[in-house]
Formats: sequence, structure tokens, C-alpha cells
Amino acid sequence: MKKACVYIVLFLVFVLINRALVLRLSNYRYEQKAASGLFLLSPNAEKLASLDYEGIRSFWITLNLRVLMAQVLEKTPYFPAWVGDVIYKAYNVASELNPYFFDMYYISSLNLMWDFKRYDDAAGILKKAIKYRKNDWMWYFFLSFDYFYFLKKYDLAALYMTKAAKLKKSAFLASLASRLYYADGRTEIALMVLDNQIKHTKDEHWKKELIKRKKAFLGVLKIQRAMKRFKKEKGRAPSDINELLKEGYLDSIPKDPYGGQFYIEDGKVKSTSNFTEKK
Repeated sequence: MKKACVYIVLFLVFVLINRALVLRLSNYRYEQKAASGLFLLSPNAEKLASLDYEGIRSFWITLNLRVLMAQVLEKTPYFPAWVGDVIYKAYNVASELNPYFFDMYYISSLNLMWDFKRYDDAAGILKKAIKYRKNDWMWYFFLSFDYFYFLKKYDLAALYMTKAAKLKKSAFLASLASRLYYADGRTEIALMVLDNQIKHTKDEHWKKELIKRKKAFLGVLKIQRAMKRFKKEKGRAPSDINELLKEGYLDSIPKDPYGGQFYIEDGKVKSTSNFTEKK
């Protein structure tokens, strides 16, 4: 009886291992088949093979990449990791063949960012897009978003959002840029960005919004400077804004034009309004 049980267990283990191997082989064949339409040489070899039709070859690679991604999504609701590798390789080849081609930068950067969490690779792609398409504001915007939302590098996010705002001449993007500088603790630069945009904005609605944000950040700056003096003289950070008022470092607590109340948290000046309009 014991032998029979052992044989049954061994048989079941064999079946499970065999099934795993079959599935892996099936997936491997599927990957090979799906990627076969996107057979790529090295960038230099592709340049030689494409003769004087590098732009056409770059377009063809991008088109086949779209087809590949559609084929994968027919089989599975999400992209497996190997698709990210194919996308990145296709980008490398296509962007060398034609570094000005819009679609490849768009597809590769956004898919690597959202579907594969390859944030640094996406940033590298967007920087190359900026190098060759430096007058397209959206690359600066996407790069700023990558640095802000995924990589948490607020200084770089603010820098690229400011560039996007200048190219698009957008008061809205300038407002976002000032917000990012504030998040990075550089309120003076946030105010400089706002001053510049207020000066050049013709839209009265956005001018009012920018002026309101400027008033809010002037309040932030006033508190920040009081905190700095307090720490220099007392050798410690203030416990809250009321202590700054009580000790004479503030003559009054600034008003938040958005209707919130300023407070200090983790050494940063914040507002209960989060600098947004109340609905």
C-alpha cells in the first residue's frame, strides 16, 4: 500500500513537472513566433541593409512593433516582460535609422513607462527625443511626468516642466512647474517662474490663477524664511507656525488665497487647501 502511494505521488510530480515544461516551451515558441516579424539586426547592420531607405525601414520597424503588440494582447491581457525587451531593441534600431521619427519615441517611452516600469529607460528615450526634436514641448512634459510621478526627482521634473511651458507658451504648464519647484523646496524659483508667466500671459483667466498661486507661495516663502531664522538662532526647528508667531519670527500668519490654513509638517510648509480651489 505504501509503495502504491509513493508511485502515485511520483507520478503526480512527474505530470506537474512535464506540464510546466510544456507550458514553458509553448510560451517560448509563442514568443519566437510573435517576434519573428520583427527580426532586427544591430543598428549599424540595419543602416547598411536599408541602403538609402533608412526612414522607410524605421517606419516599417515601428509598424511591425505595433502589430506585434496587438498580437500579444490578443493572447494575454497584459504584456509579458520579453515584449519590453523587444520594444527597447526596436527603439534603439529605429531611432538610429531615423532619429527624428515621432512614433517610435512615443510608443517606446510610454509603454516602457506604464506597462513595464522601466522608468530610467523611458527617461533616456525621452532625452533622445528632446535632442532631435527639441521644439516639441510634449517630450519635456512626458519627461517631467516620469521624473515627478515615478522617479520622485522633483528638481528635474520642475526643470523639464518649465521648458515645456516655455515651448508651448502655456500658463497652465507654468503653474505646474511652479508647483514642482515648491515640492522640491525651491519656492524662490517657483515665484520666478510665476512672475515670468504672469508678465507674458495674455489670457486674463490664467493671469488671475497665476497671481493667486503667487500670493500663496509668497506666504509659503515668508514662513520658510521665518523657520530658517528660528533654526539658526534656536538650534532646532519650530514645532509649529504658532511658535514662530509667539517667538516673534512672524508678525502674522499669512493667508492662503485658496482658503486653507498653513501648517508645518516634516520641515515643510503646507496648506490644508493643497493650493487648489475648493469645489
